[in-house]
Amino acid sequence: MRHATAQHPDEAAQDRLRELTPQGREEARTAGLALRALGEPIALILTSPYVRALRTGELVREALGSSPVLEAREELASGASLQALFDAGAAGCGRGVLIVGHNPELSAFAGASLTPATVCRLDLDDQGRRRLAWRRTPSELAELARSLPQ
Repeated sequence: MRHATAQHPDEAAQDRLRELTPQGREEARTAGLALRALGEPIALILTSPYVRALRTGELVREALGSSPVLEAREELASGASLQALFDAGAAGCGRGVLIVGHNPELSAFAGASLTPATVCRLDLDDQGRRRLAWRRTPSELAELARSLPQ
């Protein structure tokens, strides 16, 4: 998952301190609800330590209604290597792992364009090859979230 919509870079003292906008907070909550509606078994949420990614992970976790472990990892910061992303995904050892990070690295890793708050599912085979199973934009996630009973 790419982090949700964040402040413009000019609005924060440092890039790593950029907060989510009100829209971004809603996008993150909606993504969590949509993942719950999809029945995705998320056991571990790994995020960049940048505020916008960490807060996205926290809000997704709250909306999931379950208690996946949440960890911020420096190796997932903006500029992360594709190997770091692969290693993070493999860390799940058969459990569902949600990685919350940054572009362009996440789009390159997923093999698909990820706008803010876009979620995709990648399946890894025994040889470590990635396969894009699905990709959902914020508007598609909102539609899924609305399908949950109120």
